[in-house]
Amino acid sequence: MPDQSQWANAREPAAAKVERRQEVRSRLAALSASERLVQSRALLAGILGNVEWRAAGRVLLFVPLPDEIDLWPLIPAALAEGKRVGLPAFDPGTGTYVVKEVKSPEHDLVPGRFRIPEPGPLCRLMPVEQLDVALVPGLAFDAAGGRLGRGRGFYDRLLARAGGRWWGVGFDEQLGPPVPREPWDVQLHRILTPASLTGSGVAAG
Repeated sequence: MPDQSQWANAREPAAAKVERRQEVRSRLAALSASERLVQSRALLAGILGNVEWRAAGRVLLFVPLPDEIDLWPLIPAALAEGKRVGLPAFDPGTGTYVVKEVKSPEHDLVPGRFRIPEPGPLCRLMPVEQLDVALVPGLAFDAAGGRLGRGRGFYDRLLARAGGRWWGVGFDEQLGPPVPREPWDVQLHRILTPASLTGSGVAAG
């Protein structure tokens, strides 16, 4: 019988993506609150100790959804280190996301289009071409830098214009066989999970 990656590649990418999303969501739902906390803290510590992260001046972070790894403490940590911090903000004029700079998470964030906090109208734009490091969430990743998002393509369009290094970040359960890919899907430079930082997992690039 074909292995999991061969089976995925043999089908239409769109259909394979739907099934993969269901599989990963099931694995994430099985994670306990304590397991999520342990993995989030481990990944947070690994990123803070990373040489490229320490050297980065402009970074793109994100506000985690309930099922995403919680790297929220990176925002105040990056600001304390003197980094310029950007977060995605929805632009209703284009129907896409841009990056806006955040200086005070407590005061700068407002409810966004999908009820995700995002920089408010007074926050200034941060040119994506000038980013040094972008931390990118997703549902599934593979060792070659493949990423499977939630199906709307927002990050693919945003990263297509971005500079710097793009790091996919998630729980260990999100890193697995090659993800189904379509021509517009971007490839990330590196995938970071707690296991990849301890040497028991893999990272691309």
